[in-house]
Amino acid sequence: MLIRNLSSQSILVSATVAAIISSFIALSVGAQGSNRSTKAYETEGKTYVASMNRSQQAYYLENNHFSKTLPGWMGTVPKSKNYDFSTQVQGKYVINYGISRRSDLRSYVGAVGVGQNLKTEDITYSVLCENNKPGKIRPLAPSFAAFDGKNNKPLAKCTAGTVKMR
Repeated sequence: MLIRNLSSQSILVSATVAAIISSFIALSVGAQGSNRSTKAYETEGKTYVASMNRSQQAYYLENNHFSKTLPGWMGTVPKSKNYDFSTQVQGKYVINYGISRRSDLRSYVGAVGVGQNLKTEDITYSVLCENNKPGKIRPLAPSFAAFDGKNNKPLAKCTAGTVKMR
């Protein structure tokens, strides 16, 4: 996902609303069967990591660097009943984790990078990856490469053991 000239406030509001709605859906669907329940709880991890990505993009646009702490809307304790959340800044990239606390849920990893397009404008981009297998497994961080000259888009790929989410 590329973000250019959106206001950081609108990105943060959208991320917060998406996280709240997804959590409500996860809780309301939870009692309808184990497979549905598992998918609903996985929605929590996926949505929160995606929201962390969007929050980092907004933070970068406002501050010209990534935040080393989790967004304030996640509360003071970076975990839920089902996931432990964390963030790691690595220079021009930030890695966001949602690691399952249960053996039947998949873990998630998201990353945001910053680069310059062919017009030498700074843009942020993100990727969200899901572990192939459920479990209390910390996913490998996505890999980043320079922009591809043909499409003028950054290259961010999920690594072994994970698959890119849409």
